[in-house]
Amino acid sequence: MNCTPFVRQYGILFRKWGVFLPKGYRKYNGTQKVEIIKRIHRENLSFKGASREYGISDRTLRDWERIYWEEGEEALLTERRGRACVASGTQKGRKPKLNKQVEEDLIAENQRLRMEIDYLKIECLGAGRGTPKQKAQVVQELRQKYPLKALLQLAGLPRSTFYYYLHQSQNPAKYQMVKEQIVIIFNENKKRYGYRRITKELHNNDIRVNHKTVRKLMKQLGLVCQVRSKEVQFLQRRSWRSSSKPAGTAFQDKPAESEMGHRCYRVQSERPETLPVSNS
Repeated sequence: MNCTPFVRQYGILFRKWGVFLPKGYRKYNGTQKVEIIKRIHRENLSFKGASREYGISDRTLRDWERIYWEEGEEALLTERRGRACVASGTQKGRKPKLNKQVEEDLIAENQRLRMEIDYLKIECLGAGRGTPKQKAQVVQELRQKYPLKALLQLAGLPRSTFYYYLHQSQNPAKYQMVKEQIVIIFNENKKRYGYRRITKELHNNDIRVNHKTVRKLMKQLGLVCQVRSKEVQFLQRRSWRSSSKPAGTAFQDKPAESEMGHRCYRVQSERPETLPVSNS
């Protein structure tokens, strides 16, 4: 006759203890628990065999053995009922649990401090120093480890500025051809062209680029127009004229009658940028 393991187990217990076996198993004190566990170890009894022998659940026997090995023989001698109450204090060897919000705040603060330390280690410039390009490089290096938003806030760098330098570093040869054309145009015109004329020549050669970009590229290449401005030429010409005449001499050059009958004279001054005036 086929039957389940539970029925077979019940039949064995019935033959062992009879029909008057109570629903619950027998109660054993601490000394009896120790003796049962020692006998299981001494005679190599199985838990099911000991369960049939003493009328105790095999799960209970496993718990007794665990307590015996982990806490010692004295733990079995102490009577335990129900679960241990931990409301009055913490269990031995366990740390008290923190509030979930407090724990999250501590983790975030710890991560922020680690981020600041790593940022200062890489930058090596101190807070508030360094160019935006250098800050963008540091942020890019730490981007895989920390959130981008927190890094930009720490560096004081706008998001648009960061992506500008990032794209610029990823494509360093973007204006290489434009730079070559700028150098050619600059040298062909005897270094007399500024960024406006060079921009116009580039447009004539079907190279569309902004004049601000041309000025920036010329600054990177160190190209400076060598033609003096009109204001500088005027001041130098005026200084040369004043120094070509003997100092302290006055001369009359075509006096003209004004409406009020005054004569106008041109008088050479002793010092540049000065002119004596007379109303006689």
